Amino acid sequence: MKELNQTAGNKHNAVSVMIMVLSKAVLEGIILFNPISNLLNGSESPFPRPKAKGFKYIEPSEMNSKFFAPLTTTKVINRCFYLLLALSGFRFGECRSLRWDWCDFEKKIITIPSNAVGANKTQTDYYKPMTNQIYALLKKIHRTNNTGEYVFNSGYNSRPICEASFREPIKALTSRELDPHGIRKVMRTWFSSQGIAVNISELALQHDVRSALEKVYDKYKYVEEVRNALQQWNDYIEKQLPQEFLDLFRE
Repeated sequence: MKELNQTAGNKHNAVSVMIMVLSKAVLEGIILFNPISNLLNGSESPFPRPKAKGFKYIEPSEMNSKFFAPLTTTKVINRCFYLLLALSGFRFGECRSLRWDWCDFEKKIITIPSNAVGANKTQTDYYKPMTNQIYALLKKIHRTNNTGEYVFNSGYNSRPICEASFREPIKALTSRELDPHGIRKVMRTWFSSQGIAVNISELALQHDVRSALEKVYDKYKYVEEVRNALQQWNDYIEKQLPQEFLDLFRE
């Protein structure tokens, strides 16, 4: 029998599948809790995800044809998730774990605390400004699915919707030329094409490319600069959206 190639990526994927299976079992009431739900969280995980170079990529102009259009038949809550993922640049786990008490609709900003398990890889508080589109989308979700702590609440023990519920439709309905994390590549590439400063582009993706010395002395948060960059990206994305996704911005 051919020997299996036990790469870091294979191990990560195997554990990820196991977590999804156990999460589904929790939702079905088969088991009480998932004992390995946090095994992939944080920089100290023994099964790290492969570096971003392995994630797929499409041209920004192909976001509709290769991502949004194939997903128009999914549930409304799924479409909300996919749209927020694309508008915000959140990582998959960050978007899925998003909580209502992190969303300040008055100041139009989302604050991800440093200790947010599964939602913050930086171990420092970071801020995601709401664009017009992100604000409208979150308000829409809040009106229809605000029964728990999480934006994407499962309705079971106040947990977020299981990962498989969002990942499987992408695998089943799209050509798989783009995966959720690859959206961040598309977004970053588009920022470069528009001449947006590198540090702002990276901060929009929750990266901080400043040197250790700059981080010590520069405490400015660049919130409005990031908001402006995200607003430009969101306006670009909105022009591509099919009606089934555009409707998510409306009452």
